[in-house]
Amino acid sequence: MSFAQARDRTTEITLYVNQSSVIQFDQPLSRVSIAQPAMADATIISPTQLLLIGKAVGSSSLIAWSTVAPEQPVTFIVRVVAEIEPIVKQITTLFPSEQIRVEQVDGRVILSGTVSSQRIIEAALPLFEGTGLKPVNLTQVASLGAPAQVMLQVRVAEVNRRVLRDIGATYSWWDPRNPRGQNEAAVGPNQFNAPQARFANSPLGPDFTFSDVVNLFIFNPATSLGAFVRALHQRNAFRSLAEPNIIAVNGQEASFLAGGEFPYPVVQPTSSGFASISIVFREFGVRLGFTPTIVEGNRIRLKLAPEVSALDFVNALQFSGFRVPALITRKASTTVELQDGQSFALAGLLSNDMTRVDSKIPLLGDIPVLGYLFRSQSYIKNETELVFLCTARLVNPVGVEELPPIPGQQEWKQEGFQGPFGHRTPVTDQPTPKPEKKK
Repeated sequence: MSFAQARDRTTEITLYVNQSSVIQFDQPLSRVSIAQPAMADATIISPTQLLLIGKAVGSSSLIAWSTVAPEQPVTFIVRVVAEIEPIVKQITTLFPSEQIRVEQVDGRVILSGTVSSQRIIEAALPLFEGTGLKPVNLTQVASLGAPAQVMLQVRVAEVNRRVLRDIGATYSWWDPRNPRGQNEAAVGPNQFNAPQARFANSPLGPDFTFSDVVNLFIFNPATSLGAFVRALHQRNAFRSLAEPNIIAVNGQEASFLAGGEFPYPVVQPTSSGFASISIVFREFGVRLGFTPTIVEGNRIRLKLAPEVSALDFVNALQFSGFRVPALITRKASTTVELQDGQSFALAGLLSNDMTRVDSKIPLLGDIPVLGYLFRSQSYIKNETELVFLCTARLVNPVGVEELPPIPGQQEWKQEGFQGPFGHRTPVTDQPTPKPEKKK
């Protein structure tokens, strides 16, 4: 290593982690100093030799003084990198037909290029664990072309669990040919001898049919839960909370919130010793976050995080004149994989409410002591279950020329709209009637 050349331009020294290197100088060394001792060790082992040992990934400056010109120190740049060449060879061996480029930059390993499937990257990224490098995926899936988008059609509903339990006990269809007893096939209404038979003992009323049950427990997205959902609606056993349609680019997160924000006070100390109260808003309601990933075979992998929260004034907190409600939260997190157009139901978020009903005979129920003979108390236990009914579809944007006509668009003439005083009315061939003059 020449001191004269190092003074003219910046010289870089590259090391591997947990490896050492001996640097030979053309002048005797008096002392050296490295800015990041935790990254590398520098030791003078002879008048003209310096031993460098890489300890952690990173870069640092190294200043060296010579005995010939001690007033003119020289600065070097020391870079400590991870040895990824064996991993790159392993990726090439495992995936010889893939075009994956690997580059190490400032403590990160960047993967770029084109792959045939998302599963290739999912298998390659774990190979860099233990190197101390943060992997960054910049690859693209060749089969997708332009970035694909996923639309998630969601129906969030709250179902009376007691009614569903009664229905399941009454209308389960048992098949002796099935070893498990219960028929699990996708049964259609036309497969029953009497698909429209009515049941007088149904919790939903005598107009409830067996064919309606099939649409709930064997989800058919083409029927949108069919007449059974409508029957539940009419009897207040099924309450739809939200029906969003969310679109997200492949690999990007999307979220939806139907609810609101409620204020709550936050105490903050001040420099004067007094406390100040500020108002912070927190969201509540029905929230759904999902991240779609399109994998091999145009299958859709969804990472879902549904959450439903409501204000609870029963457990509210009284604070400095404020009544801050608590939050009742039901949430889950899961990952599913399905084909384009397939549907699934996510359930199990339960809520139990106990209600006390007091009834009494007027006047007689208010008599002290004897009034208890004319009163009655009953408790109603209400069990509800939160259900997310989701359908995932692959979608592509369309141009303006590909848009279908708006319903009724052909009925309007090409002349456009006209009307007096700025009122825009459709043009017709009929004359506009004139207002009658008052006598």
